This record gives sequence, structure tokens and C-alpha cells, in this order.
Amino acid sequence: MNEALHLLAVATVVTASSVAAGSELSASEIAEILQIQAWHVREPAKGNEWSLEVVAEQPKLSGHTLEKGSALVSLRPSGDDQYEFVLKQRGAQSSGAMVLCREPEGSEAICESYSLEFEPRPKCLDNCSRAVLAHLAPMMGSKGQRWLLLVTEPTLTIQEDDKTAATPLP
Repeated sequence: MNEALHLLAVATVVTASSVAAGSELSASEIAEILQIQAWHVREPAKGNEWSLEVVAEQPKLSGHTLEKGSALVSLRPSGDDQYEFVLKQRGAQSSGAMVLCREPEGSEAICESYSLEFEPRPKCLDNCSRAVLAHLAPMMGSKGQRWLLLVTEPTLTIQEDDKTAATPLP
């Protein structure tokens, strides 16, 4: 949370200094400076939500791209090969961190030297219930390649009773 506030302060200072210099920065320029990669995608089917998953087997693309919509997926590097993510969907938001070069769990880490190529639009697999966001590849050889996927999963539902309550986000 403190790092997010720091980034907001940096963006504010950068924007304020560029306004003082006579040129405003666009949202895309700020995202580029902060190395934020984001996609607007369609909401998943009712009863499902988007999740992130790293796979080691090359996915078979369907030839389609995931439709644009009101859900938001974003990633940004936060150091030590770690990436912070935000998934905003169905009026709720989740966030966390992943070390993409060490996923999936139990696979050989490729953190020493790898390249990460983001897709401009997520590329669909199957019936677009899964889509490729990025490709991770070791700098030497092809062993250890990974793909970051956006995947639909059943929504976790907690039954409300006298001990639980659901509070929607604004």
C-alpha cells in the first residue's frame, strides 16, 4: 500500500512538473513511465471471475482476441522479479503479487535472465474462457518457457448468515 501511495505521489509530481513546463502527460505516458501494463476485457460469464495463472505448456491459440469490456487487468513490476496485479471486475477489486519467473509452483525458476513480452490484446484459448496476457522466455534456449494466462474460475461465494455480511465496494 505504501508503494502504491509512493507511485501516486511520483505520478502527481511528474504531472505537476510537466504542467508547469507547459505540456501535460497523458494517462498512457504515465503508465509507460510507471511500467504499467493494463487491459480492459469483458466481464466473465455470470458465476465466474477472472484469475491469473502461469503455465509451462504452450497454449493452443484459438485465433481470436478477448473482447474489450468493463473488467480491468493490470500488471506492473515491483522489483525482485515480482509483479503486482489488479483485477477489477463485477464491482469488486482484488490485488496481489506474483513472481512470474518462479511459476508454476514446482517448476524450475528462470529468474536469472528472461524476457517478458506482453500481448497488446489478450489472445483467446478455447472459447475465450482463458487468454494469453504474456509470454516469458529464458534468454538462452527454449526450455523453461512460460505463459501468463487470464482464466475464468467459479466465483467464491460465501453464504450470508448472522455471522457474515457482504459489503459492496463503491
